[in-house]
Amino acid sequence: MKQNSDIYNDALLIKKALTEGLNEEEQEKLEHLLENKQMSDIYNDISDSTYLKNQFLEYQKYSSSKAYVKFRYRRQNVRRIGIVQKIVVIAAIIIMGVGVALWSFIFKNDDRDSGVAVAWEKNKLEDKVETITLTLSDGNIVDLKDRIGIINHGDSICSISNSRDGLIYTNNLMDIRQKKIQWNTLHIPIKQTYKLKLSDGTLVYLNSDSELRFPVVFAKSERKVYLSGEAYFDVAQNVKSPFIVELNNGLKINVLGTRFNVKAYGDAYVEALLEKGKIKLLRANESAILMPGEVCIYSDSQKKLKIEKPLYTDIYTAWLHNNFVFRQTPVNEVMETLAHWYGFEIIKNKNFDSQLLISGKISRSSSLSEILKAIEKMDNIHFIIKGDKLCISN
Repeated sequence: MKQNSDIYNDALLIKKALTEGLNEEEQEKLEHLLENKQMSDIYNDISDSTYLKNQFLEYQKYSSSKAYVKFRYRRQNVRRIGIVQKIVVIAAIIIMGVGVALWSFIFKNDDRDSGVAVAWEKNKLEDKVETITLTLSDGNIVDLKDRIGIINHGDSICSISNSRDGLIYTNNLMDIRQKKIQWNTLHIPIKQTYKLKLSDGTLVYLNSDSELRFPVVFAKSERKVYLSGEAYFDVAQNVKSPFIVELNNGLKINVLGTRFNVKAYGDAYVEALLEKGKIKLLRANESAILMPGEVCIYSDSQKKLKIEKPLYTDIYTAWLHNNFVFRQTPVNEVMETLAHWYGFEIIKNKNFDSQLLISGKISRSSSLSEILKAIEKMDNIHFIIKGDKLCISN
């Protein structure tokens, strides 16, 4: 029998099979898991949308995530559990996890009074629209929505063009370098993303509420950019000129040619996922080397670089596909993610201390009110929106 810690992984595997699909290795694991008839019955039941809806309605009566936390606490000194108990726990986790993910089509046409407490003073957040801007080295600010085509910046070495595919920097004379580095800054407001092709061919995808400072043409010795927010990099290879991403808190990422995602809103927390190649993270006298599939996390609370290898990595890059993906994510982290997309300030009740863990896949095209109502249905959490502030209480 498996250890208790594997129960959660089994539940995630089944949930992924139902909501996203599996790769070949994961499919083999699922088939082995379903060799047990009771487990197979659970899988078939949960595959039925009617069964799932009824179970989710039942789970609204209490916090399933807290129930699971209590379950783990009670059995912290027990190494193994019976198959029946295991199946019950797995079913609970799956229903809890799929709940938010399937919210939109299970309850979309449900006319019952939800009883939720989302209140709107003046919903500025739903209508809030800002434009993507490019600040040139001379201080001029270009509204990219209104400037499709070539952008005149007075530098014949590199041309800048803006189209529906994003911003493109192209060297006109590849062997010539500017005597003085000229820096541009791309600002991405809330509820928007943008694609940028740097002069060396590197592709950068910028998430909402992010800013990238970069040279019009790179120096010979290094290719350095400065990031605040979140971005996915597909770095062009150049062994003679390493690519460096510098973050607000002094942390640096060194690469030669690779694909990775980095999230660095503010100074207190940074996470970087490597998809291909190799990157090295440096901070003060500390360094960490990432291999594909690994995540490096830095937080002010721990003051060190920590490497993890998560079972699933889609939560880090879901934004590239216009989705939110959460996997047993603490509600506080969920709200931070939503805040950077919808543009609100989080105000917590002084007694707020929720253990709610949220799993689900939600389109970022969803309205904020729809998502908040879904979360309220899962636990004893209440939201009130006042202007651009979101107040949270139990």
